Formats: sequence, C-alpha cells, structure tokens
Amino acid sequence: MAEAKVVIRRGDTVLVLDTDDGPYVLIVEAQGCEDKHKPAAWAYYVSYVTAKYDAQPILLVISRDAKTAGWARRFHYIGLPDRPCLIVCPLAIGPDDLPAVTDFDQACSDLVLTVFSALVHAERPEAEAILEVLCIALATIPTDLATELAAFAEAGLRGTTAFDYWSRMMSMRSIDYQTVLEREGVAKGLAKGLAEALLGVLAHNEVEVSDDARARIESCTDPDVLRRWFVEAFDVSTAEELFD
Repeated sequence: MAEAKVVIRRGDTVLVLDTDDGPYVLIVEAQGCEDKHKPAAWAYYVSYVTAKYDAQPILLVISRDAKTAGWARRFHYIGLPDRPCLIVCPLAIGPDDLPAVTDFDQACSDLVLTVFSALVHAERPEAEAILEVLCIALATIPTDLATELAAFAEAGLRGTTAFDYWSRMMSMRSIDYQTVLEREGVAKGLAKGLAEALLGVLAHNEVEVSDDARARIESCTDPDVLRRWFVEAFDVSTAEELFD
C-alpha cells in the first residue's frame, strides 16, 4: 500500500510515496517536445530530491506527443562520450501508452490511471469525455484524496484547451472536493456578481460612472472591497467617491 503526499507543485510535481518497501520520491515532469538540455535538468531534479528527502527517486515524464514520449524514455548520457558521469532514463508515458478512459466504472476502479489519461490526451477530441468521468469519479472517494488528485490534474492540464473545459466544469458543478482552481473560480464569480450589482445601484440612482471608475469596479477581484463599495453606493453622488 502506498500513500502519496504532494510536496512541490509548480509546472512539475514532486510526491513523497510511503510504501511497504520504504519511501520513494516521484518526480512528475511534463514535456512538450524534444529538448537536448532537458536531461541535465532531470539529473538535477533527481539528485536534489534524493538528497533532500533521503528516498529513492522515480522520474516520470508525461507527454501529449507519442514521439516526444519515445525520446524521453531513452537512456540520456551526461559526461564523456565513453565514460558518462550520469545516465538518466525516465519512465515516460504518452497518448499511445494509455487508453482514453471515458467509462465511469473504469474511472472509479482506477482514478490514478484516469488522471494520467486526462493529461496525455488533453489535446485530443476525447479529452472532454475523460474529464467528465474524472470529475464525477473523484466525488466517490474521500475529499482530501480527491482534492489532491484534482489539483495534480489541474497542474498538468494548464496551458491546454482541456484546462479551460475543466475550469468550466469546476465552476458549474456542486462537488464536495475543492481545488485551488475551484476556489479561484468561486471568488472570481462572486466578485463579478458584486461588481454588476454595484453598477446597477449606481445606474438606478442616476450616479454618473466614468470609464475609469467602471474599469476599476469591473477589474476589482476582492469581494470584501466590492461589498464595502456596494453599501456606500447608496449615498454617493459620483462613483469616484467610492474610492476615497
């Protein structure tokens, strides 16, 4: 039995895995294309996390391109041609290595596989169907684990059209697990609604709103500030008075 804990989440993710055989460090790296400089970076990642967490490393490269995945899983030699100092050989998965998981029962039986399926197929037509079953299947497991898996998926989906679809689903559906993206979406939706209500009050009271004032109100993302302006909007003669 392995228990995973996310310890770093940037463009890549590092997880500490506590297993019956001892701890491992899983480094998950997204790779869009072949890059001759990347093996040196991988070597650094592997060395750093091994020393920091005192655990054996596992380097997993995820690519949405089958050719890039094939390149990544090669042996990459660092050092002299006939006597390398390091040999980096990642595990690599691409769209040809994993099925597109679009069946709900299959998604529930292996959620980790479904997450990786969503990542490697993110730019393919089946991406939306994968994300739909993933979204529902995550609601069938404990909230803390679902939150971690959803956050992991979000990190890998950023920059893709699938990420936009996932974002819309998170904002439209009522689910128990909450991710960073969902919280951001709720806050943005609340701020937008408050801004519209505030402008409505000003218009009803025939308070002139300059272009600059409108832009400031509509661009504000702090719900507390917008609530304060909303209360004050009933007693101002110009929109600029809200900002004093």
